Amino acid sequence: LRPESLSRAHVSFDWTVLGFTAAAAVVCGIVFGLAPAIQSFRLDLNQSLKAEGRTSIRGRQRGQMLLVAGEAALGFVLLIGAGLMIRTFFQVQRVDPGFRPDHVLTFQIALPEVRYPNDMKREQFFRQLEKNLAVLPGVRALGASSHLPLDDFPNWYAAYWPEGTPVQEQNSTLADHRAILPGYFDSLGVSLIAGRTFDDHDDASNRKVVIVDEMLARQAWPNENPVGKKLSLEEFDNWNFVRTWAEVVGVVKHVRYHDLTRDVRGQLYLPYAQSSRPQLTFTMRTNGDPLALVDPIQREVSKLDKDIPLYKVRPMEAYVAQARAATRFTAVLFSLFAAVALMLASVGIYGVTSYSVARRTREIGLRLALGAQRIDILKMIVVQGVGLTVAGAAVGLLLSLVLTRFMENLLFGVRPTDAATFIVVSTILPFVAFLASYIPAHRALRVEPTVALRCE
Repeated sequence: LRPESLSRAHVSFDWTVLGFTAAAAVVCGIVFGLAPAIQSFRLDLNQSLKAEGRTSIRGRQRGQMLLVAGEAALGFVLLIGAGLMIRTFFQVQRVDPGFRPDHVLTFQIALPEVRYPNDMKREQFFRQLEKNLAVLPGVRALGASSHLPLDDFPNWYAAYWPEGTPVQEQNSTLADHRAILPGYFDSLGVSLIAGRTFDDHDDASNRKVVIVDEMLARQAWPNENPVGKKLSLEEFDNWNFVRTWAEVVGVVKHVRYHDLTRDVRGQLYLPYAQSSRPQLTFTMRTNGDPLALVDPIQREVSKLDKDIPLYKVRPMEAYVAQARAATRFTAVLFSLFAAVALMLASVGIYGVTSYSVARRTREIGLRLALGAQRIDILKMIVVQGVGLTVAGAAVGLLLSLVLTRFMENLLFGVRPTDAATFIVVSTILPFVAFLASYIPAHRALRVEPTVALRCE
């Protein structure tokens, strides 16, 4: 379940961790085993026998009740954490990345400098490959970019500024730069907001043009139409980065290139013919299974250059899933911890209630013999168990209000004090406590009063 980012870390079996865990288990077993034994040494036998069945039981159970309440408090905190992370995961699932990843195949091609030493040779190769691939059966749209969304390392970003910007403010704002083939936006399903996209006329022999995203447009020209404006930017020219001026011809929707949960920088797009790069990642929208076209693509590439392989061949949906993996992993971890905490709290409540009911069998028999209603006794026992949980949950609520603020960097679209999560968790714990208390109480009430009176 761990995401790829965690797989790169060195995570392995550790004897120190195992030894610590084993020691902690043994020490806990000894401490909680000795506690009742030590308590029994302090008992006055005569007083204990006289008090049997009346007051001594409550005294012995006080410590157990505190432990159960503590379990409920900690369980409440973990359930809140799990609830917040689960809600975050669903929020991330609903995030609009700015493009449509379904039915899109991506693959990368890198041209060696030895055989493709200049912009013209690289452009000729990619343009011819684009034409050959576009006519393959099942291809709906085809494009390419120097950087792919959610897989843009190493990134290409630089300063930009609109025409008329004072010298002291020039280099103050950064934007992601992308070199693309004309069909890129159609292949990824990126919406055009204003102006036009690139075409075959946007080459090195014509004026420099650029397409900006809505985020950059708001930053550079708030409340204005950016189409027709001039922009200073960086282009790639024969293995060098140089500055140039370009005219804005279109505005497109913002694409989340780096992270699904935050907008990092605005983006600007350059025609590949005016800013060629040694490698491109193709994006191919298909009618069916994208991976079914891998072999035909490789054959077309080999026709142009048999020594050029395909890199990073995978559906676009795989990149989106990878971007969500870290959030999903954290949500799963929190959920597992919360499930264990809920199980421990349930066992604790059930154990204490069951033990209490067993020790009070004679008392229950007396109550029934004197005319008490079974439903009243059931309420008495259940209220005790639920009361422990509610008390613990109240403490857990206060802890959660403090501790969840440390989770703020993990959350997206959810506040650390999300009311819905707190309400749901506040309902779950008492319900679990009700079940854990009801079962032993119901079992005890099936005993006949005469049998209960004879049991001691």
